[in-house]
Amino acid sequence: MKTGMMAAGAEQMIDLTEKAELLKLAPHPPLLSSHQARWNKLHLMHFRQPAHIIPECCLAQNIIVIYTGDVGTQISVSGQFNNEFYTRGDLSLFPAHQTAPTTKCHNDAEYINLLIEPTLLMQTARESADLDHVEIIPQLKFRDPLLQHIALELKHELTLYGADSYLYAEVMSISLAVHILRRYTTKVLRLKTYVDGLPTYKLKIAIAYIEDNFDQQLTLNEIASEIQMSSHYFASLFKQSVGITPYQYITNCRIEKAKYLLAHSNLTILDICTQVGFQSQSAFTRTFRKHTSTTPKVYRNSL
Repeated sequence: MKTGMMAAGAEQMIDLTEKAELLKLAPHPPLLSSHQARWNKLHLMHFRQPAHIIPECCLAQNIIVIYTGDVGTQISVSGQFNNEFYTRGDLSLFPAHQTAPTTKCHNDAEYINLLIEPTLLMQTARESADLDHVEIIPQLKFRDPLLQHIALELKHELTLYGADSYLYAEVMSISLAVHILRRYTTKVLRLKTYVDGLPTYKLKIAIAYIEDNFDQQLTLNEIASEIQMSSHYFASLFKQSVGITPYQYITNCRIEKAKYLLAHSNLTILDICTQVGFQSQSAFTRTFRKHTSTTPKVYRNSL
């Protein structure tokens, strides 16, 4: 659905990743934010706000609003306020660098914001469709089960793993960008499809690099650079070659090394957590339990 939004003129650009800028639009800071988790080009915020007014503004990021509760609103479209009622699962999409409308929220509102940097969409468009410019169509209210699922999974990962969620977010950001380009642009994009996986020699280089560096804070860009490939291209072909995402492969490497150290060293669990690349012991314990159905302590005691 197209709205009455238009390209921004002299309006102030609002960067929602900046706390001071965010509080110009929201009365309270988010309950949960990816700000401290090193997410790159994709950001998540979970809000619970009282009744408030969001003024007309121009956003520096593309923003997807995922409603997790019911809220009645009035939205200014073409100079008139229209009533709109959102329920759990409804979404809105506001493109970057366009004027988003004034919105009056009449009751408590709970929602998730996904902020997508324009550079992420442009990079994906160049790599996937050989385009240097795409225009996102604003959507005031729509349903998209995949976008909702991605948002909830990202929130779940951030809640459980905090700073250790950055690599999962990086992988998911590519899927998110591709989906938006396919569904919400002004022209039908024919995105490239990749087949046959990585060439064998490049796969060996990528795997060797991961296995030598999984104890560091690896990113897709770092791995892809080793084989002179874009992160989007690399992630797609790696999964075709190996059957799992780079994120899953790195996690498997970390857990296998942790199991070895638990069995063959006297290192503390905290030291092992650090040596295999986790930033928090709680995230390490959750991930270890997810992969082995037991905790590191119980695993060591059972040997």
